[in-house]
Amino acid sequence: MAQDEPTAAWLVIEARRLLALPDYATNAAAQRQVTGLFKAAYPGEPAGTATAPGQVPASPFGQRG
Repeated sequence: MAQDEPTAAWLVIEARRLLALPDYATNAAAQRQVTGLFKAAYPGEPAGTATAPGQVPASPFGQRG
């Protein structure tokens, strides 16, 4: 890994910082950034399965209830 490449730990820390933004739910740019950070931190993870710490992955069967 090159010296200037971010580590997975840094990528996750940066994603957590963005997730903590008060307007995260409506901030599309921050959401895209978080998605990109998690893809970079976990490159082998299939698309759509990476979640932020403390979040539950979305069910492929939809919501229950």
